[in-house]
Amino acid sequence: MTIENFINNPLNEIEKIIGNISINEISTFQEPNISEIFKKKFCNENDIEKIPLLNKSSFDSLKSGTLVRFQCMIQDNGIDSELYSLFHLVKDRNSNEQKVKFFKYQDQINENDFEYLDSEDIQTFRDRQLIYCINIPGHNAWAKEKISSQNDGNKKYKVINEKFPIESDDNFGAIVKLYDPDDIDELKLNSVFEFIGILEYNEHHDNIQPTFDDLDMNMLSSLPLPHIHALYWNKVKNNSNPAINSIKNQLLNDKAIEDTRNKIVEYVSNVFGGDELIAEYLLYNLVSRIYSRIDTLPVGKFSLNICNINDSKQAAKIYNFIQNIVPKSHYLTLEHKKLNTRRLAPSMNCVETLDHGIGLVSGELQLSDGTVLVVDETTIQEGKIDNTGVVNISILNDLFQNQKITYDFNYHTLDFPANINLIVLSEAKSKLFPCDCVVPLQNDLTINQDFAINDNETLNIIRGFIDIMKVSDYKIDQDMANDISKEFVEKRSAQSKEKQDYTKKILGQDDLLYQLNLARLYTLSHGQTQLTKEFWLNTKELEEKRQKVLDNYLRLKSQTSNKTQNPLR
Repeated sequence: MTIENFINNPLNEIEKIIGNISINEISTFQEPNISEIFKKKFCNENDIEKIPLLNKSSFDSLKSGTLVRFQCMIQDNGIDSELYSLFHLVKDRNSNEQKVKFFKYQDQINENDFEYLDSEDIQTFRDRQLIYCINIPGHNAWAKEKISSQNDGNKKYKVINEKFPIESDDNFGAIVKLYDPDDIDELKLNSVFEFIGILEYNEHHDNIQPTFDDLDMNMLSSLPLPHIHALYWNKVKNNSNPAINSIKNQLLNDKAIEDTRNKIVEYVSNVFGGDELIAEYLLYNLVSRIYSRIDTLPVGKFSLNICNINDSKQAAKIYNFIQNIVPKSHYLTLEHKKLNTRRLAPSMNCVETLDHGIGLVSGELQLSDGTVLVVDETTIQEGKIDNTGVVNISILNDLFQNQKITYDFNYHTLDFPANINLIVLSEAKSKLFPCDCVVPLQNDLTINQDFAINDNETLNIIRGFIDIMKVSDYKIDQDMANDISKEFVEKRSAQSKEKQDYTKKILGQDDLLYQLNLARLYTLSHGQTQLTKEFWLNTKELEEKRQKVLDNYLRLKSQTSNKTQNPLR
């Protein structure tokens, strides 16, 4: 049994494994572990890569009944389950022989080969779970696995636009059918998996007979959508980033890591016209992640507001650079019409869901963990914001503060935790979306986008470095933690003894948490996993510099605003 046979005709290989079964043997049938057999057959990366990748461009070239890989995000896991029969009695049209056929991993039989015979005696009904999966939202072109197949447009399948968060020519969705899943709890909404399964698709339903009860067919199953009968699945690692493996060998010692890090900061600062402060804090944002939650507090979040943006054109250039260095990203504009007409969060409380039975309708914020969301505040226009717009702004605000998104399920709402890297680009300091850190772009700088695009070698280093450091472990030894705590208490005590200055902020617990998180990101961005005294001092020095730049910017902004509002007469 060659790998090629398992790929080209997996159902035939499964029949060989099952063997011939008589009607009398059904009641004592012991089902072999088909999933484990396929896992062992494709036990290494080279063999797995031989399985064709399913997406929009390859769909036309793949035959129904082929073994495929589908890298996707779970968009809707609330679809009703359905019944199927493990066996059916059929008649072979070529030999006129009646036989018992194993039907676990298929919905349909081809009337050209077989005739379905109704037999209640052999039907063994079981339950299978259905989920709707889509191509990974915001998956950038450089990070996608390259395939040679091209879509020639022959096959017609239903694209349910309401179930895709981002409009794209690459949008592709399929129903994934799960059999006896022991680890179904890990298949959470918005998580990213690679499903290995048998592709089944029929455009016209001609010469095809369904093998399960029509009354149990849900609305999505009745649409002309590709179906994947999952044999097994793996969680997509490395944040869908193919550049990680290519640079691991370059980071063999501390010197190599530090040299790489310096090269990255220099490169990013050159993109921003020499602004090293922007480069540093952008790097911190990109290596940040939520690594723990204490009650509702997301620990590790580091949202960034880059202000003093001239206009949406400059904002778009910044996003284009970010898009080139992270595997998943989305550029969210806030036009008046968009805010008032479409929900940013997923919902089932809508006409499309009730009338067409398509399940959960997506929104632009239905993104997988690790996606970089860039919100362009410069696109906000003057005008009235209606109820939908107010809800959208509120949901975005909640995402920035608590890293959660509220989904509307018609009769109730449900909060879903998020783990998204958040960046706001704005003209002035953002008042709509509270960010952990604000850094103004220098007035006289221009975004050198062409510089960023023309150096693929350095881009690949940045791409891999960011996600390697993002998932690295981190710790603070007890002595270091005690010193930081003592230092913070002394600062607060000294501040309370000083003459009250209402222009200065009183240090609080949030300030300590922010400084500790910044020190963590500083450490990780240097390729290290333990905070040192030197790193702590460097972090404080850098933060003082940022605060000074921000204070100067806000003071100048205030003076300019006053002159505009109260011109000299």
